[in-house]
Amino acid sequence: MKGKLDGMRMHALWTTLADRIKNGGGSLIATSGKEAASWTPPASRAVATALALTILLLVLVGLLTGQFIWQSQRDAEAAAEGRAASAAYIASTHVRWLIEANLQTLRRIDDSLGGKRDLLTTGTVHDLDQAVAALPGAVYVWVFDADGRSVLTNEPEFTSISIADRDYFAALKAGAEWDIGPLLTGRHTGRKVFPIGRRIERDNLFLGVAVIYVPADLLAQFWQSMDLGSNSTVGLLRDDGWLVARYPVPERTMNLASYVLFTEHLPKASEGFYEVESSPADGVARVVGYRRVEGLPLITVVGIPVEVLRDRFQERMGEITLLAAPVGLALLLVSLWVVRLLRHEERAHHALSQALEENRLLLREVHHRVKNNLQTVSALIRLQPGPPEAKEDLMHRIAAMTAVHEHIYGSDQFGYLDIADYIHTLVVGLREGYGSAVKVECELASVDVTPDQALPLGLIVNEVVSNAFKHAFPDGRTGLITLKLEVTEAGQAVLRVRDNGVGYQPGKSTGMGRRLIGGLAQQIDGEYELRNEDGTLFVLKFPLMAALVDQADKMDSKAAE
Repeated sequence: MKGKLDGMRMHALWTTLADRIKNGGGSLIATSGKEAASWTPPASRAVATALALTILLLVLVGLLTGQFIWQSQRDAEAAAEGRAASAAYIASTHVRWLIEANLQTLRRIDDSLGGKRDLLTTGTVHDLDQAVAALPGAVYVWVFDADGRSVLTNEPEFTSISIADRDYFAALKAGAEWDIGPLLTGRHTGRKVFPIGRRIERDNLFLGVAVIYVPADLLAQFWQSMDLGSNSTVGLLRDDGWLVARYPVPERTMNLASYVLFTEHLPKASEGFYEVESSPADGVARVVGYRRVEGLPLITVVGIPVEVLRDRFQERMGEITLLAAPVGLALLLVSLWVVRLLRHEERAHHALSQALEENRLLLREVHHRVKNNLQTVSALIRLQPGPPEAKEDLMHRIAAMTAVHEHIYGSDQFGYLDIADYIHTLVVGLREGYGSAVKVECELASVDVTPDQALPLGLIVNEVVSNAFKHAFPDGRTGLITLKLEVTEAGQAVLRVRDNGVGYQPGKSTGMGRRLIGGLAQQIDGEYELRNEDGTLFVLKFPLMAALVDQADKMDSKAAE
C-alpha cells in the first residue's frame, strides 16, 4: 500500500512540475523548430524582466508619492478646517459668556437705579465703576434718558453726549429688552467699540437705556491664546450681517449680509467651515470656521490663512523627500539584485525545461512503443490456433490496455488522464467489435486518474461490458447498456454499469473474468458488487488520487509521531 501511494505521489509531483514549467515557460519548451527559433536568450529575458520590474516599481513609487502628496494636502486642509471649526466653537462659548456677563451687569445697573423716575433727570453724572468691576477688560458704562442724553457714566472726564440717532438706541426705545450694536467709533473718545444696551422702564414707561461699550479689541486675548498663526482672525457678526467685533480690529464696520457666509453656508448649517479666496475685510485667502452663538443673534467666525496650509504642506513635502530618497536608492539596488537573480533563474529554468521536454519525448515514445507491441501481441494471438471465443476475449483485454497507452501519448498528459474519455472510447470499440444492436448510453463525469488506476479500470470495464454484450441479450435481442461515473464528497468515484438483459445468476459465473475483476478492483483499492436489478447492475467504488495522497500523508504523520 505505501509503495503504491509513494508512486502516486511521484506521478502527482512530476505532473505538477511539468504543468508549471509548460504554462510558465511559454516558448522555453522547444517542442518545434518554430518555437526554438523564437526563443529568447536567458540573459536578454532577465534584463528585460528586470527593466520592466524596475519601471513598475518606479511607477509604483511615483503613484505612492503622488498619493502621499495628495493625502498630505488633504490632511493639511482637513487639519486647518477642523482647527477653524473648533476655534469658532470655543469663540462662541467665550462670546456667550461675555455677552451674558454684560447683560447681567446691565440688569444690576437697572436695579441700582431704583424705582424713582427722578434718578434719570438729575443731570448729575455718577461713578459706576463698582457696577462693572467684575467685567473683563476696560468697559465703559453710560446711562441715557428717554431722549438719548447721557445722565450717568463711569467716565466723568467726558461731557454729556447724545445717542438719539444711534440704531441701537432706537431699537431699545421701540421696545427691545436689550440690543447689541455693530462696531462703531466713539464720537468723543475715538475708540472702536461695540455697544450692549438694555431698556430701562418703570410702570411700562420708557425712561432711558443703560449701555456698556465693549472695546473692539476684547477678542485679542482669545486670539493670542488660540495661537492660530499670523494673519489669522477672530470675528463676531450679528445675524443681520453687521460686524460687531474683530481682531485685528478693522478700520471701519461693514455689513456682510450679501457675503457667502450668509447666502450659502448659514442657511444650510449653523456651524461649519469653508474656504474663501479673498476676505472682504483685508483680501487675504483664509479657511473660515463659523458657529452661531447659542441663544444670541450672533455668529462667531475664525479665519486661518491659506498660507499656513502651504507652510505645513511644504513641511510635509520635505518629510516625503527625506523618505523617498532612500527608497529610490533601495529600488536601484534591488533592481540590480533582481537582474542578477533573474539571470541565474532563467538559466536554471531553461535547463530544467530542456530536461523536462526530453523526458516528455521519452515517455511519449515509450507509450507509443508499448501500444505497438501490444498490437503486435494481439495480432500474434489472432494467428495462433485455439478457441475463437477465448482468443477474442484475450484480444479485447489487450485492446483495453492498448487504449490506455494510446490515450496517454495522444493527449500528452503523462501524470493524469480523463477516465471518462477513455471509458467512452473503450465502450464504443467493444460495441463495434461485437457488432451488437444493443444501445449504449454513457453518463460519465470528468474524473482524472493516474495511469496506474486507468489500466485496471479499463480492464474492468472491458470485462463487464463484454459480458453484457455476450450474455445479457441472447438470440440477438435488443436492449440497453448504461454506464454512469460520478464522484462523491468523500473523494470516491462510483462506476455503475447496468443492462436490462436476462439478469445475473449468482454462483453460475466462476470463470477468469470474475477473478480478473476482483484482482483489478483490489489493485486500485476498490470494492465492487454485482446484483440483479431489472437486469444486471455492476457497481465499483474506488478512491481517487487526492484521497489516497491525503491518506498517505496522515499515515506518515502518525508514523513521525
